[in-house]
Parts: sequence; structure tokens; C-alpha cells
Amino acid sequence: MQRTKSPLLLTLLVAACGAPEAEPLDVSAEAITPAQQRECARLRAAGAPLPFYCGGVEDVLPPALAQACPDNQWVAYRLASAPCPVVTAPPMLGTWVKSEPFAGSIPALERYCGYRWEPAAPGTPPDTSVFPDTPDIRFERDCEVVSAHGRLPDGAWQPLSSAYLEQVDVPTIVGLPYQRTTRVAVIDTSPDLVGAVNGGDSLHGEAMGSVIDRLTCLDPNGGACGAELANHLALPRVDTTTYGVRGGFYGSQLELAVAMFASVSSWRNAAGWTPGDNLILNLSVGWNEVYGGTPGDPRLPPRLIYQVAQWASCNGALLVAAAGNRSTDLAPGPIFPAGWERASRLCSNAPAGAYDPLVHAVGGVDGRDETLSVSRIDAQPRLVAPAAHVVVEQPRLPNIPTEVSSGTSFAAASVSAIAAVVWSLRPNLEPHQVMQIVYASSIPIGGAADFGYDQSLLPRRRDHPLAFDLAHHDRDPVQRAERLGREELEPRALGEGMGLSPLIVVTSLIFWGWVLGPVGMLLSIPLTIMVKIALENNPDTRWIGLLLGAGVAAEPGAVEKTDHDIENT
Repeated sequence: MQRTKSPLLLTLLVAACGAPEAEPLDVSAEAITPAQQRECARLRAAGAPLPFYCGGVEDVLPPALAQACPDNQWVAYRLASAPCPVVTAPPMLGTWVKSEPFAGSIPALERYCGYRWEPAAPGTPPDTSVFPDTPDIRFERDCEVVSAHGRLPDGAWQPLSSAYLEQVDVPTIVGLPYQRTTRVAVIDTSPDLVGAVNGGDSLHGEAMGSVIDRLTCLDPNGGACGAELANHLALPRVDTTTYGVRGGFYGSQLELAVAMFASVSSWRNAAGWTPGDNLILNLSVGWNEVYGGTPGDPRLPPRLIYQVAQWASCNGALLVAAAGNRSTDLAPGPIFPAGWERASRLCSNAPAGAYDPLVHAVGGVDGRDETLSVSRIDAQPRLVAPAAHVVVEQPRLPNIPTEVSSGTSFAAASVSAIAAVVWSLRPNLEPHQVMQIVYASSIPIGGAADFGYDQSLLPRRRDHPLAFDLAHHDRDPVQRAERLGREELEPRALGEGMGLSPLIVVTSLIFWGWVLGPVGMLLSIPLTIMVKIALENNPDTRWIGLLLGAGVAAEPGAVEKTDHDIENT
């Protein structure tokens, strides 16, 4: 068992279930208003506890937040269109360095600014008394995010690597007919670089890139790979104040948002970019719900990341996130942004009933497809992937393996790789169609998900690389993918969304068409659901209603897999 490097990490990588539903990108309604100021003043006068962002002025900060949300880095949101103010402290104390990372983008993001304290002498505490307290601008601490995973003794890495690749079911394929290479942006600890795996002081980002590289470079003769890697540094600090030359171990929510924004911007601005070039954001990083993210929480830093995630989605990106590993406090629920699998995509063009969340969360399983020992409680997503004792030989560095590690970080990387292969074979698919193929080809493993976009307990499935099977067994994997989309994915996705099995969807279409003609075909699904509900509400016929469903859901609380290891066994 290996623990993370500091108590800060032990408190951070916990998560909570839940996320905001679809909301407009503009959050001006959540900025400090006169009514909120009056309410804050009333609570303060009554001696009642205050949220630390109340009225834009910090009150008593809980110890956990004080540790994970240092007072030397802040995020500001301004109501007015004017630039964020320059905040000046006495020179003998230090300087507040202002940044406007989203200048020139869209109004909803341009209003955010960052402030970082540079002390005149080491150890001089930040002077926050100079922050303006007006309804026009709101200041909040910028909390940390991390992406720790547990390293295990390397030992003989080859058997572990072979076992992992066998469980993922990775073949060697000569001449896969990729139509266009999909870019996978690894938002992590590695310094910015496009086109290769990139290392750093923390090897977490390099490990994510190596797994994606290995699972998408399938030609033993060195043919084309299914993914173009792009590294974007989200954790730039080697400690809470020092920025590393080669990446770091720590990052803040603002720094994560900036890295996500940069990954989409650099992709869209790349030379030769055309519609049909595709992007996957691999997010094996996160934070606990206590630092924001749940419905109705108006805290600025997590709302900023939520807005950037929606903006990335509106630009055509597919977001895949690790569900998170438990910490010593055993907090339940997924980390964020994986928790936003409960949020819808604002720019979705998916048909009614299609599964199209803002973020696709991924949990992890061990070699027996059972829950990892580091699993978080009530944090089981719909999709899981192998994530125990992961090690791969880096495809472009023969005989040099990654660290032996466990955690749902690797599960997310695995799904990002499979989605990239599918998308490179079929670049004209929409993001939700890519994930339909991934879900439809996955292996049912029992139990139910604890969270998801449609709020139902969907059956759990382990990823199974359909794209690899297509290449193995078909002369034309592209045409087979098209057939799969027409013949299997659409009824399966519709059935899962409505609680009906794919067979019942097809059967109901035929039956109601025979009974009522074309009108019956149009109304087949709602009519069948009405019959199903009526049967389930009668104890004598409930078993028939269950047979019409997509599967009997397990009880809530089924345990999931998780990501950034704070602890591993």
C-alpha cells in the first residue's frame, strides 16, 4: 500500500454524487446581488455560519477547505464587462498577480480572472483585505485538484502487462483503415506537447498517454495509430507554491479549466483543421464535492470548469473522466468532473432517448472484473474498465515500461483509447454515437450504476473494444460499424433510455404496427411503456413488467471502481 505525498492529497480526492442539470453558460445570476448581500449581512448579524463565499467576503473557513484551498490563489467573476481590477497590496508585503486566461473567448468565460500572491519575502501571508467588496465582482479561493495514483513494486512487469492487455483484449492488427486520426488530449501532469507521450516530474500524465498510445497503436509493423496524443498541463506545481519546469503534482481548479480550454483552442486552431477532425478530452483528474460541483452550488471555480466543459462539448469534444478512488475519509460518490455524467450536453443533437451526458465517467475493475479494493462508495458509473496493476511497454520506447499502478485513471485512459479507435474508423460519427458503440460492445458484469444522466440505475458494463473485433473479423470494419449502428445500437440505446430491452423495442414496433398501422408504429414505445408500468404496479403481473425491461436493477449503493489512487492494495 502506498499513500499520497501529503495530507492535502488525502483530503482532496474524494467525491460526491451529483451535478447541475443543463444550465446556460452565463452564470451572472449567481454573482453577488444586493439580495444576497442583505442575506449575508442578516446571517452575519445573527451569528449564523456563513459559506466562505457569502457576500464576496470570506468568513470562517472550515479546516478542510483551509488546507485544500490556500489563500494565495483566488478566482474572481465580474458582472460588469470591464476588466477585472488590479488589486494592489502594500509593496512591503507582496503583489497580487492578475491573469485573464479566457480573454477574447466567449462572454461567459471572459468574466473570470485569476489572482496569485507573490510575497515580498518568503512566508509573508497574502493580504486579502485589499480585495474589493462590491456587488460587481466576486472573489473565491481557488481549490486544488490532484491526479494521484498508487505505484506498486515494479517486479517482473512483463507478466502484469500481458495480463492487463489480455483483459483489455488488445490485438495486433496490420493496416486498420483509419479514415482520420482522432486527437486525445491528456489533461494531466505532463507539460504541453502535441504528437507524443510526454513525461514530467509526476509520471501520472505520462502513464495515461502511454496507455492510450499502446491501445491505439495496433500495427506491429509501425502503421498508423488511432490517436494523436496531445498533452496539456493541468497540474503545474511541485508543491503548493512552486511551479515545476517539467510539470508537477498539484494544480488548482482554475489551472484545470485553463488546460481544458487550451486543449480545445489549440485543436481548433491547428493548421489544416476541418470539421470532422475529432477530439477526446481524457480527464484522469478531479476533486471532491466538498470543493463544489453539486446542484445549486454557486462556487466559482467548479462552475468555471463546468462552463468550460460545456463549451468544449459545444465545440464537438467528447469528455471521458475517471470516477475517482477513495481517500482516508471514505467520502461517497464520484469525483468531479466525472460526477457531471448526470448533466446533459447543452449542444446535444442526439435523438430523444439517446444517452448523451456532458461527461462519460469510467470506473475500474480488477483482473476478475470485480470492484477495485480502493473503490469509492456510491460512485459506480455505467461503464468500467480494467484498472488494477496496470503497466504497458511504451510503444515508441521498446523495453521501457510505465510504472505498475492501479486506479480508475487507467480505466478512463482505456475508454478514451477505444473511443479514439472507433472515431478514427468513423470520423463522421457524433460523440454520442461513438459512445453508443462503446457501450453496446461492452460486456455486462452485473450490478447497477450509482449515477448517470437519466438518473436510473443502469446495468454496469465493462469496456470491450468493438473496433478491435471489427478489424479482426471483417474485411470492411467501417461498413460493419455502419450496420451495427443501424441494426443494434439504435434500438439498444432507445431501450436502455426507456427501460425496455432491445428485443422488446423491436417487437413492440412490429406488434403495434400490426394492430394500429403506421400510427401504432409511431406510438409503439409510449404504448409499451404504459403497458409495462401497469404490469409492474400490479403485484400479480409485476414479473411480466420486469421481463419487458432492459434488466432488473440492483439496489442502490452498488459499489463502483475508482480513479486517482490515494491508497492501493
